[in-house]
Amino acid sequence: MSGRDNIYLNGSILGMSRKQIDAATDAIIESSGLDEFIDIPVKVYSSGMYVRLGFAIAVSLEPETLITTRSSPSATRSSSVVASSAFTSCAGVA
Repeated sequence: MSGRDNIYLNGSILGMSRKQIDAATDAIIESSGLDEFIDIPVKVYSSGMYVRLGFAIAVSLEPETLITTRSSPSATRSSSVVASSAFTSCAGVA
């Protein structure tokens, strides 16, 4: 299963329609930072890559409530910035 397949699987599990997933796929790929790796099998992803993809999918739902645990100490600066902007966006803070 590729990263792209994983987007469709997790999106459908989270209640997104195929149309919603199609519309959000480019944004999910961009925010996860996995552009170069999206079509390779997720079984070769590092744990950080897999978490970034899952977080990007969850945030694409624009949930009213998003519960997370503390950030990974191995998080990269870019993934921290993406997470921070996603939290700000979800909170409606400008």
